[in-house]
Amino acid sequence: MEAQKVKAYLLRAWQVDRRIDRLIDERDSIWHRTETLRSPRISDMPRSGRRRDWTDSVDQLVDLCAEIDREIQELCRLKREVRDAIESVEDMRLRRVLELRYRSYLSWEAIAAELGYEVRWVYRLHGRALQAVTIRVESGELGVERRSH
Repeated sequence: MEAQKVKAYLLRAWQVDRRIDRLIDERDSIWHRTETLRSPRISDMPRSGRRRDWTDSVDQLVDLCAEIDREIQELCRLKREVRDAIESVEDMRLRRVLELRYRSYLSWEAIAAELGYEVRWVYRLHGRALQAVTIRVESGELGVERRSH
C-alpha cells in the first residue's frame, strides 16, 4: 500500500479527535446560552410566534451529547486500529516516530526534539516507517492484511 494511503489511514483518529473537540466546544456554547435563558412559563394561552426558550437548547444539548458519544466510540475503535498498525512495525525507531506522530499527535519539530534528531531526519524515518506498516482492516475499506511497500 502506498505511503499516502497509510498516512491517511493513520490520521483518521486525529481527525475524529478534532471533530470531538469542535462538538464539545459547540455543546459548551449552547450550555452557556442555556444558563442565560429564562425557564418556560406554563400557560394555556397561545404563544405569539416561536419564542426560543431553554427547551430548544436542551434538545440541542441532548442531540450533541449523543453525537459526541458516537464519535468517542469511533475514536476508541480507530485508536485501536492505529495502535495495531504501528505495532506491526518491527524497527523500534520507526515505530517510535509513528507513535509520537499518530498517537501523541506531536509536531515534526517536537518529535525531532524528543528523539534528538534533526527534523529532516525525522521526515526520512517517517517515510520508512510508513513503508513498514501492516494494516489489518476488517471492514474491507482497505482490503485484507497488507504490508505497505
